[in-house]
Amino acid sequence: MEEWMDLIQLRDEVIPVLQRRPKLEEDEKRMLRKIVGYDEVMVARMNELKQEAAAMIIKVNKTRIQKNSYDSNSPSESYFIDQKK
Repeated sequence: MEEWMDLIQLRDEVIPVLQRRPKLEEDEKRMLRKIVGYDEVMVARMNELKQEAAAMIIKVNKTRIQKNSYDSNSPSESYFIDQKK
């Protein structure tokens, strides 16, 4: 995850510098195309992580709701009476 953050930070630093330049060299154009190509990969991965997080939140909330409904419906004190046959 840290590598992704480093890549995003580097992208955010490089693109504005390249955009301010009036004329780009061929190697700079290649680098810019490569960086832009990573955008799709990064966005796709970030969406995957977002969906995973959303699924985990839903799971935690369902578990919490089930636990709360179980805890709230049970009496605070209960007695069991056994009968001999």
